[in-house]
Formats: sequence, structure tokens, C-alpha cells
Amino acid sequence: MANGVITALPAVDAQEQPHLKRVLGRWDLVLLFVVAVFNLNVVPSIAANGGITVWLWIISLLLFFWPQGIAVIELAHRYPGEGGVYLWAKEVFGDFHGFLSGWCYWTNNMMYVPTIMLYFVGVSVFSLGPAHAGLADSKSFALTASLALLAILVVLNIVGLGVGKWINNIGG
Repeated sequence: MANGVITALPAVDAQEQPHLKRVLGRWDLVLLFVVAVFNLNVVPSIAANGGITVWLWIISLLLFFWPQGIAVIELAHRYPGEGGVYLWAKEVFGDFHGFLSGWCYWTNNMMYVPTIMLYFVGVSVFSLGPAHAGLADSKSFALTASLALLAILVVLNIVGLGVGKWINNIGG
């Protein structure tokens, strides 16, 4: 608003529309949710706490996951484009907050991904049988296997979600 004149926001340019092809269907997203939430990390706590955990899962579904999903759908419709949380924060709060949200997301994953890699390698060793259980304590094996797994996942991400989504679908 300048000198009492209200100016309209610029229309979304055709070039600002998302360029990525949507390859994840509803079933892919359901399986992604299953893999992200119901994984081997939670089995011991579910076993230790018994039936009450079923109610806690239902409560978390109703009070967290559905509202979060609704918020993501609303933000994706309101601010179409590539970038997710970075784009939404940038559009609403400005460049610095967009950078900050993207940076926080990146640094969070920088710590999370290696942890998951090491966990996966450590648990997977036991599927090879008791003769290979000693590999779980080998730091060099854990490092080598984690880096190999990371390289495979990087290649799958470069190839695209059309192929990479099957990792989650198989895990789900």
C-alpha cells in the first residue's frame, strides 16, 4: 500500500509452478508414513508398555499426524512451488526465515541420516545369522556398510522418486 492505494499481489507466474513430476501416489504416501512411524526403533517400547501404546498411537494420529497433514496440504495449495518448508517460511516471513528453516532442516538431516544408517547396518547384521553377529561391533564394517548404503540411496535419489519410492514401499 503506497499513498493510500492498495496494490494487488502479483499473479503466480507460470515459471513459478512446480517443475517436479508427481510420482508418489496415495498408497506410496501411506507406506512412507508406515515406514517413517512404525519401524524397528519403536518395537521395544511397544513391547515393554503393552496395549496402552495402541491408544497412544491413535491419539498421536488424531492430534498430530492428521493436523500436520492438513497444514501441509493447505500450505502446498497456498504456496505452490518446489521447496516445502523453506518455500513456505520464505513466502510468509521473508528470505532470512526461509534460509533458517532450510538450514535447520538440512543440519537436522545431517545428524539423523548417519544415525539411521548405523542403526540399520547394526540391526541388519543379525539377519545374516549368529556367525556374523560380531560384525555389529566392527566400526570399520559399520562405516563401510553405511557409506555404501548412503551411496546407493544417493544414486536412487538422483534417479528419482519413481524408482526410489520402492524402498519405502518394500519396507512398508
